[in-house]
Amino acid sequence: MRNSAKSGSLMAEQAYRAKEREIITGVKQRYYELYLIQRKLEINQENQTLMRGFSEISRKQYEVGMGIQADFLRAETELASLVKEGISLEQDRIVAEAMLSSLLGRSDGEGFAEIEGIESEIPDWTLEQLKPLARENNPELKMQEYNIAMTRAELSFARNDYLPDLMVKGTYKDMQDTRDDFWALMLGLSLPVSPWSNPGYSSRLKQSEVYVRKSEAEYSSMENMVNAELKQALAKIQANKKNIQLYRTTIIPQAEQTLNSNLFAYQSGKTEFLMVLDAYRMLLMSKLDYEMAVMEYMSAQAELEKAVGLSVEEIKVRLGTK
Repeated sequence: MRNSAKSGSLMAEQAYRAKEREIITGVKQRYYELYLIQRKLEINQENQTLMRGFSEISRKQYEVGMGIQADFLRAETELASLVKEGISLEQDRIVAEAMLSSLLGRSDGEGFAEIEGIESEIPDWTLEQLKPLARENNPELKMQEYNIAMTRAELSFARNDYLPDLMVKGTYKDMQDTRDDFWALMLGLSLPVSPWSNPGYSSRLKQSEVYVRKSEAEYSSMENMVNAELKQALAKIQANKKNIQLYRTTIIPQAEQTLNSNLFAYQSGKTEFLMVLDAYRMLLMSKLDYEMAVMEYMSAQAELEKAVGLSVEEIKVRLGTK
């Protein structure tokens, strides 16, 4: 029973660690979401400035007879949409800060500073490298290990019910007004095999055996779940890492070049304003998708840390990839 209680205590400790890791992961993911909203607001402000420039260019083109009034109106409509989007994003920022403050136990009025770059590159770890670390450090798996130890200790205790109970009793007798005082020794043996008690012992033993099998099955199920979480996190990390590189080196530069080319062609009277707007929207979506990929890349790292039970820096040290 002492072994059972010790395992139960260790289970409670691992439950605390699991909740701690869950909160840390939640804080990181809310932080990355706040980063994305801040970047969206920044891009929105940049686009408002850009659209005001487009509006001025389309107005001048109309004045010199190289454009039409509809181009100016399209630019003004696009600008109004950006202003409206900026208001919605500001509301999203307030909600994200409130959620993050709640997780941190801070008051809503404290606010958060502008978040700089969050991207932190990690090595290309494999699932086989991370599985042993997760088995050793994931608190939920450790909980199941201690649960198995606890149920096995209780099974051992239930089996001991079939052993005889021994009793040794010593008594000193003080015979008043005589010299005939004496010691008495009593030995007792209780056999738990009576017809009326044996079914109770058998049912407790069977129940303990069921609990052991149940705890072992729960460990196996939890291990499969952790491995699935590791696999999913690694897949997200690898996919978003490639996306970040693609947006940074190819898609965004090409979108910027396309916009500049179309704007120059429009000012020269060689293309329509709609081509400029299409190029602008392509660049806008590319920048937003890039920031989304960064956020998801870091969020997947947080999920990986939760599944392994260690921080990225601790994993690097354990695997010798620091």
